[in-house]
Amino acid sequence: MRSLSACAAGGAEGGAVAESTELPGLGEIGRELVERIRERPLAASLIGLAAGYLLGGGLFSRSTRWLARAAVGALAVPAVREQVFGVARGMWPHHAAAQA
Repeated sequence: MRSLSACAAGGAEGGAVAESTELPGLGEIGRELVERIRERPLAASLIGLAAGYLLGGGLFSRSTRWLARAAVGALAVPAVREQVFGVARGMWPHHAAAQA
């Protein structure tokens, strides 16, 4: 059995494949993919794990729901806090004039 990089670089195992059967640009995509995986193996592994989790039905699980709520909460808190403080600063004219 050949490795992914060998298949991307050299064609099919056991003989040459006619150029007309290959999709246009497929070889280039394979070479680019192999190059990116070699450059960033950790990122490639994490993308693979995430894809496997989603394809395995993890998208609608309890743990995903909990994680999504935590992420949205962490992202929303600073934005909401800044909006509330902005409105509060505008409510007191003397405070706004003192900072200007």
